[in-house]
Amino acid sequence: MFLLVLALLFLPFAGFAQTEFEGEISGEWTVDDSPYIQVGAAEIPAERSLTILPGVEVALGEDLTITCNGLLSAEGTEEDTIRIHGPEGLISGRILLQSEEDTTRFAYCRFDSLDYAIWFEDNRVIVEHNFFINNRESLRLVGGWVRCRQNYFHSDSPHLGDLKFGLGEHAGSYTVEDNFSNLRPFRFTWADDVQFNGNSTLSPEGRGNNISSATFWFCQRVYCSGNNLLRIHFDNSFRRLEEAVVDNNRMVRMSFTHIGNWGLVARNNIINEGLYIADAHVVVSENVIRNRDYGSVRFEDAVARFDHNLLEDAAVMRTCELEFINNTFVSTRENDASSLIFPFPVHHEVDCSITMRNNILANFRLIDYAIYPGIEVVGGGYNCFTGFEQPYGDREELLEGDIIENPAMRGGLPFDYRLRADSPCIDAGDPDSPEDPDGTRADIGCYYFDQENGEPPALNRKWDYYVGWHETFRYAAEAVDEGDELDIRFEDLPEWLEVEEDDGRRDFVRDSVVVSGEVTEDQEDFVFRVIATDDADREDTLSVRVMVYPYRVLTGVVRGVLDVEQSPFIVADTAWVPAGDSLVLPPGTELYVDNREDTLAGRRRSILFVEGLLRAVGTEEDSIYLRALDIEGRTDIIHWEPNLDGQSLFEYCRLSGVGTDFVTLDCNIDYHHTLSDSGQRTQTTNP
Repeated sequence: MFLLVLALLFLPFAGFAQTEFEGEISGEWTVDDSPYIQVGAAEIPAERSLTILPGVEVALGEDLTITCNGLLSAEGTEEDTIRIHGPEGLISGRILLQSEEDTTRFAYCRFDSLDYAIWFEDNRVIVEHNFFINNRESLRLVGGWVRCRQNYFHSDSPHLGDLKFGLGEHAGSYTVEDNFSNLRPFRFTWADDVQFNGNSTLSPEGRGNNISSATFWFCQRVYCSGNNLLRIHFDNSFRRLEEAVVDNNRMVRMSFTHIGNWGLVARNNIINEGLYIADAHVVVSENVIRNRDYGSVRFEDAVARFDHNLLEDAAVMRTCELEFINNTFVSTRENDASSLIFPFPVHHEVDCSITMRNNILANFRLIDYAIYPGIEVVGGGYNCFTGFEQPYGDREELLEGDIIENPAMRGGLPFDYRLRADSPCIDAGDPDSPEDPDGTRADIGCYYFDQENGEPPALNRKWDYYVGWHETFRYAAEAVDEGDELDIRFEDLPEWLEVEEDDGRRDFVRDSVVVSGEVTEDQEDFVFRVIATDDADREDTLSVRVMVYPYRVLTGVVRGVLDVEQSPFIVADTAWVPAGDSLVLPPGTELYVDNREDTLAGRRRSILFVEGLLRAVGTEEDSIYLRALDIEGRTDIIHWEPNLDGQSLFEYCRLSGVGTDFVTLDCNIDYHHTLSDSGQRTQTTNP
């Protein structure tokens, strides 16, 4: 009896069922007969239907197709999905829709390891709440009408999971909204109408430009809004673009090519690594466009109008006609052209004309020109320049209404570049320009100051500071407001940093509060917040980041003889020796340069600029050490400006962790008994 029971336990489960299918199929597929296993070509005939119920599993055969000439409905539920997959261990099988009259529906299905998960030409399909996992092509929807919403597309390889809408001359209408793709691009080709909204992608590091993007090839009408992508690209080489609006997207890159009319408007987007415009007529309005290697915007044979954008810089190629109205340009890095608007490649001749009106051009780095010599400024005026030796390059005179002043923009982490109440750019734009939304004369810059409804107070101090252990750190919070009262308070201060009381050394006013204290040993980098509140309870907040070192910090102007007793020293951010001055490093001095860079943390690579003279004279017994903080970074740590009036001198110095060691331009510098990274002595002269 025991042996009989044991044998029964190992018999196949009596309730297990599976259904093989081929040929004509229709009716209703249920869980009771699942899984359905394809053993030959299968077809849903015209005027017949197949309904796949929640929980059903369908296994397609190798190189086999389910062809739908009738009506197919596969609608699972959130709790009970339908699974449609290829044969085990293979990527194979496809669903081909060929009925032009019926609307096929897929909802809460999981498609995985298929050759073509859904493939049709000139059909109608609704695809919602589905998962597509490692298919060769998840969607190939050519022509017809498509509603594709809230689906998840996943691929382990960039060679899997294509998402194709349209092909050849099969015009179609596509609504693609709120989908997620981890790797593959959304591709639209020859589409008549596209609504592409709320989609997002995630790109692993090192993938190419076509990964995790949306591309629109020869489309006629496109509305693209609220997406978070790696890249958006338009190309209308072979078809006129009637209308395209690219609005309120966040992406790494954007490009527009071969758009022969003014049909495209890009507005309210955040573009983190640049915009490329080639052979195109476009309007770009109210965007934030950050820098890539060759400029935040690169123009090639382009005609463009830019208004109310925040830009870092711009590069032009060949022939361009550009109009910049009410933009704010800010330099955040050096470039070979030493300009905000420059030719690419640098020093190449370009045939470019620019109209500049009501723009702010602010130099926060060491560059010379706002507009590179050779780029013609044909009109405009009422621009505000700050920090440039020569705003217009070759042009010595300013345009009508131009000012050279600090625009008094809001600071912070990150900067938002709105105007403070004391900005000279308020009501200073071209009087013939349209009024600002508050009914006042146009302001200069991309953001107007709202005089009708009021603006929050503006904290106008720096947000980044550098300090060493046992040094005194002092920070004055200052705020500006057009109202009558201001309250300033601090949050997240370390215990040693306290608010100062008025001790008679200076007159305190209600818009200024100071904190100070001695930095304790072992203090790490820290951030505190400053909050200013006006009499209407509007607030401005400022996050202040303080970089702390176990060394004596050198930043800003440095001159004279360093005290070796306070060694080691570190150059943080930018330090410079002014023309006519000198900096002397006595024997035994250790000087570090913080060559680390962390954009997200607000840390910039540091360098020592020498406009005057630098004398580092050690002895054979007591060398001077010049070291990069990151010895693997191997970057330049000292930069000499042209100076033939004296001679800088290095004797018995040891260089550690630097790249080309020094950048010198027309200087007299002698190196005697200087040691390189390898410890070998070098004797060189750079006249």
